[in-house]
Amino acid sequence: MWFAPPDNMDRGARTFNHDFPQLFDPNPAWDPKIDVFKISPKMGSTIGPADELTRINAFLKERHIALAVDVGAMQVDNANPVPGECGYGVEGMVRPGRNAIQFKRLKELGMDIRYVTMDEPLIFGHYYNKKNACGYSIDEVARRVAAALAEIRQYYPDVRIVDFEARKA
Repeated sequence: MWFAPPDNMDRGARTFNHDFPQLFDPNPAWDPKIDVFKISPKMGSTIGPADELTRINAFLKERHIALAVDVGAMQVDNANPVPGECGYGVEGMVRPGRNAIQFKRLKELGMDIRYVTMDEPLIFGHYYNKKNACGYSIDEVARRVAAALAEIRQYYPDVRIVDFEARKA
C-alpha cells in the first residue's frame, strides 16, 4: 500500500495540505499501516525543508515504512531554462545535473530512499503534443531517462525505480 498525500509547500498562490506536518506527529491521527510513503518532487528538491525531511525520514524508519521520492526523469538538453525550448514548462522534465544535486542533498540529510518514481517520461517525452513538446522517439526517451536516473544512482545505487504513466488517450 502506497500513500502519497499532497505536501504543504506553496505552489504559486496555493498550498494544498496545511496539515501535512501533522502526519508525522508521534501519535498521528491516521493509521500508518502502509508500505511506502511518497513525497513530491518539490518536497524532495533542494527547497524541501531539511528539518521536515529529516522528521519524515525518522517517522518512516521507526514504523518500517519505505520512502519514495517522485522525480522528473525526462532529461532535457539545457542545464538552464531557455524559453521556447523543447520541454520548457512541460511536466516531468528535468535539467541535466538537477537530480544529482537533489539526491546528493537527500543523501547528506540521511534520507533512506528506497524508491524513485518517475513522472510520466514516456507520455511527456514522446506522446505530449502541446506547447514545447519534444516528440522524442521511444529510444531517445529511454536514453534521456537513463541519463537522469544515472545521476540518482550515484547516491542511491540500489534504489528501485517505478514508472507511473497515464493512459494515452
